[in-house]
Amino acid sequence: MQHRRNSRSFTVALFAIVLFGAATNALARDWHVRVVASLCQDDYCSGGAAPGTLSVDSAGNLFGVMSSGGLRGSGEVFELVKESGRNKRTFRVIYDFCALNGCMDGGSPQQTGLVEDGAGNIYGIASSGGAADGGTLFKLTPNKNGKHWKLTVLYNFCSKNSACTDGGQPHGVLTYQGASQGQLYDGVSPIYGTAYYGSHGKGVVFSLMPKQSRAGGWGEKVLYAFCGKAGGTDCNEGENPYGVTLDSMGNLIGVAGGGSGKAGILFKLSPVVGERKWTETLLYTFCSLENCADGSRPLGAPVVDQAGNIFGSTYTGGTTKCFNGGVGSCGVLYELTPDGTETVLYNFCSLKDCKDGAEPQGTLIADASGNLYGTTISGGGHDNDFNAFGGGTVFRFSGGSLETLHAFCSEVNCPDGEYPYPGVALDSFGNLFGTTEAGGPNQSGEVFELTP
Repeated sequence: MQHRRNSRSFTVALFAIVLFGAATNALARDWHVRVVASLCQDDYCSGGAAPGTLSVDSAGNLFGVMSSGGLRGSGEVFELVKESGRNKRTFRVIYDFCALNGCMDGGSPQQTGLVEDGAGNIYGIASSGGAADGGTLFKLTPNKNGKHWKLTVLYNFCSKNSACTDGGQPHGVLTYQGASQGQLYDGVSPIYGTAYYGSHGKGVVFSLMPKQSRAGGWGEKVLYAFCGKAGGTDCNEGENPYGVTLDSMGNLIGVAGGGSGKAGILFKLSPVVGERKWTETLLYTFCSLENCADGSRPLGAPVVDQAGNIFGSTYTGGTTKCFNGGVGSCGVLYELTPDGTETVLYNFCSLKDCKDGAEPQGTLIADASGNLYGTTISGGGHDNDFNAFGGGTVFRFSGGSLETLHAFCSEVNCPDGEYPYPGVALDSFGNLFGTTEAGGPNQSGEVFELTP
């Protein structure tokens, strides 16, 4: 089952992972949930909001995107400004896409988070629009008081030729050196990402950085194009990459596949000759065990610790049947060690009525103590009109156990939100922030805060 999917410093979780023990039953202890804002509060959001992962700055302000809705129906970037001395935030749109003729500024910003540099500029990707209608990398620059923002298109995807050899429809998490240590982007080093299409029609991994020339501007380099060889191992079960993570050695670790009947893969790209060339290594192919007991369809960039262990989730697969013995399986949390051994840390929907959640989607985050946090788009145990087993959960995996922090749609009409799709963000006080795709007074989603 699928559903619709001034200088500040963003808080970025540290990936110092120390996991131990075997997964046990989920704990039914809710944190306190508070609705920060209800989405689609105006007349320009009839198509829904489709909100994404939030980012939190050091002042407690939240930044996020809606990939649809807005003045022109092509999405927007918004800010929730924390009011001084009050536990309240004011919702403010800082950019509405498709403001230029032909959507030359881009459209449908991606739901997988934003990047900020030391000067307070925000970077993100739009999956459509631009000069070649293949999407854009954009930068938003605030004025002195931070109330007005200027958008600059740094790169137009699919602009090199009709075959889109430079990639088209970018999506997934953007990353850079220092991101996993909580450092701000320096504004000049490479930003790494993925695009759904490429020279072979199956996606690329790319880097983007300012050109070192008088002409200025940004240049793009394709690091790897999937399915470049007939029958290649990366094309059997993995195509269309979905986000990458830098490990401590400068390698890019990512997932591909998970759609169009593909089980999905974990891959590594390693730089050689001063990053002029990159080589691909297939780390793991999912659904390698009978009935996909090892998981299938990874849909979020993995987390990598200092020892090279990889952690992530799959949308389906595992040993439990979804929703009291229904068709299909509900997804897993997994670990892959440097020697290539994959271990299932947790099988979702292991509890009656899927109270522990089902079908994890989005990217995991980790705190400095090694706890993993994420979301499931289904389960939680609260019946509603559309899903007999709930509107999704936020979970924490710690010390070998999974704990449900909140199960959504806990009241009539889901005022706390429903379907928390893209994952959560963590602030310096241990509070979690996220968005839901439905629920709330406008049935277009909520921005929520979870406090321990």
